Amino acid sequence: MVPLARRYNFPDGRFAGIILSPVPLDDFSAIFSSLDIGKGGAISLRDENQSVITRYPEVKGAGSSIGHNNISNTLKQLLHNQPEQGTYKAVVKYDLVERTISYRKLTNYPLYVYVGQSPSDYLASWYKEVLLVMGVLALFTLFTLAATWHLCRRWMHEAVVNNALTESEQRYRELVESSPAGIYKRYLGDDGNYLYVNPSMAHAFHCPTASEFIERYGTIDKRWKHPERHDEFKALLLKDGRINGYEVECCLEDGSSIWISLFCALDATTGIISGWAMDVTERILLQDQLYQSQKMESIGQLAGGVAHDFNNMLSVILEAAHLSLLKVPENSDLAENITAIKTAAERSSNITRQLLAFSRKEIIVPKPIDLNTHLLESKNMLSRLIGEHVTLTCHTAENLWTLLLDPSQLDQILMNLVANARDAMQNTGFLMLKTDNIQVDETYCQLHLDARPGNYVRLTVSDTGHGIERETLKHIFEPFFTTKNIDSGTGLGLATVYGIVTQNKGFITVYSECNRGTEFSVYFPRIMVEYQAEEQVMPTQLIGSETILLVEDEQILLKMTTKILQELGYRVIQAQSPETALEIFTNSAQEIDLVLTDLVMPGMSGREMVDQIMKRHPETKVLFMSGYTADVVSRQQILEEGMFFIQKPLDVRLLSVKIQEVLRVSDAAILCDVPATSTVHETSNHPASFTIEMYDDTDIIELFMTKAPEYAENIRSALMQGDYSMMHHHAHKLKGAAVTVGFHAIARIAEELEAATENDEYSILVVKVDQLTQQFEASQQSLNRRTLSA
Repeated sequence: MVPLARRYNFPDGRFAGIILSPVPLDDFSAIFSSLDIGKGGAISLRDENQSVITRYPEVKGAGSSIGHNNISNTLKQLLHNQPEQGTYKAVVKYDLVERTISYRKLTNYPLYVYVGQSPSDYLASWYKEVLLVMGVLALFTLFTLAATWHLCRRWMHEAVVNNALTESEQRYRELVESSPAGIYKRYLGDDGNYLYVNPSMAHAFHCPTASEFIERYGTIDKRWKHPERHDEFKALLLKDGRINGYEVECCLEDGSSIWISLFCALDATTGIISGWAMDVTERILLQDQLYQSQKMESIGQLAGGVAHDFNNMLSVILEAAHLSLLKVPENSDLAENITAIKTAAERSSNITRQLLAFSRKEIIVPKPIDLNTHLLESKNMLSRLIGEHVTLTCHTAENLWTLLLDPSQLDQILMNLVANARDAMQNTGFLMLKTDNIQVDETYCQLHLDARPGNYVRLTVSDTGHGIERETLKHIFEPFFTTKNIDSGTGLGLATVYGIVTQNKGFITVYSECNRGTEFSVYFPRIMVEYQAEEQVMPTQLIGSETILLVEDEQILLKMTTKILQELGYRVIQAQSPETALEIFTNSAQEIDLVLTDLVMPGMSGREMVDQIMKRHPETKVLFMSGYTADVVSRQQILEEGMFFIQKPLDVRLLSVKIQEVLRVSDAAILCDVPATSTVHETSNHPASFTIEMYDDTDIIELFMTKAPEYAENIRSALMQGDYSMMHHHAHKLKGAAVTVGFHAIARIAEELEAATENDEYSILVVKVDQLTQQFEASQQSLNRRTLSA
């Protein structure tokens, strides 16, 4: 029990008494226990002497009893210094708990209240707050770190992307700037103004920089040679949104032009075209050369075919005219007419030779030639050709290589090129002929389709004439193309030159500028043989008496050629096949001086027959003849040492000269006005015996009509077997025979059959074979009527 007393005064301040109230200690304990002072907290009530009145929680043990005064010197000093209130830290001896203790003296009472709390109690809320704050800070830190990491990653990614973008832009720029293709951006509008071009685009138009290109060729009308095509270009681009490979010709400021191929796409929202352009000028030029080469090849095939067929007709005309002249008075009107026919046929033969030269099908005898020597020997002749108003100069190279060429063809080249140069210089001028050695490499061949790498002898013919326009240059080598007046040329000159050069595995180039002149360069392949001049022994004998074995599979031509040889005084033994000729040659007791044989025949060829003869009689002299083309002759390899060839149609004088050249008769032949009596030998069942016959024109016609069913049967049989090659052969033979005897309707159908076999047109072939049969019957009836009328 704690007694509490207090003085009580009257209103006037006089002492009235003392109020005493005892308070049980349990009440203090109840009050103290209701306070939240923590698990380690303690509250005590002390008197002014610091003796314990009550304490919560109660402590058992020494020094814990009520009224006990047990304070430290530190507390004493503190109470002395701060008697009203204070705070200190101490470890209480009762329970050895460190507390922070605060004391306060009750006002008007000699009592002190001590409250102590352990740090863990009073710091618990702070710890919670700290933990909360730390948690929040930790979460914030984690969030910050995550955000920072994310931002760092994003920044690093952006940095990588930006670097990659920068590198990509750099690579793209380098790619665009160094691209061989012209890359550009421009507007689609009518002007087509450029926004950007790369250096290649500028260089294609011969501009050093892109800005200069945009300034000089900024609009369509400044760069497109045909600006009207831009409407077509726009329509295609608007329709499909892109264009691939649109080729257009562009003009340059110097007057030249280039071809570019456009690849582009359209941005419809901005109307801007982005794309690239490739300079295809070289390809276009090579393509033009290829087209020109193919066209020339096609024209050559046509010309060669026409010339070959025409030669067959001319053979008959010339041979018949010659034989007719021998049978009519010299000064008669009929002789004059026949001579006119013969002259016209000979001139026509010259035209066919030019066509054959162009088509590379002329029969040639190439020889090693020193171009310098040949040029100097021809200079006087060429000077007379060009006249006095043109100055001719020759520049020949030293140590010039040898070329392989038929000398007559070289003369044709010189004559035609020089004549053209003369005509180009109407009043006066300079003509230069130059020779040199030249080596052609792969690079040069890429720009010249006809060229092949190797060593060449070059002949250059340059003049100071009016030049040749660009469009005209495309056609100058075509037969019958000419810019001259109708009476000034046939248009076969340069075509002949082209054919000769290509036939001899060379090529020709032309460079020309209007009003400045033209330069033709002819390239002949070099041969590894030194030139040696050879003496030409010209035969003088035109009539002979030797025995000739004539081998010709076409019976009509066999009989006509026999008549010519008879008129020339020769004894003739006929053979209509190589097999028959071999049999005659083996079994005939009569000496055979010369074999005159067609080259290409069905079955065994003339060359194969001669090879067999040469095995047994190597001294045999042979003269080949053919109206077939040079490529066929080349495959048969006839132009070897000791072999001779003559081109159909046969000219009587040339034939006689050629026969004498082959025979090389050492003893003088007898010249006479009237040929000696001749016999014609045909084989029978007994090879050693021969019958003698003479044939006139009626015999040949009747022979043709007798063989007509055989011709028709051979053609029909080949048709049924599907052997178009054999059918073509028989049709060709029929055509030549029909022309010979004057049955032109049959010849026309045979020619149509030839053409149809080349195209495998079966239905047309059936119709033509039926027409041929009907025409045979009609011709036979017509011949019968003429015979009865006679």
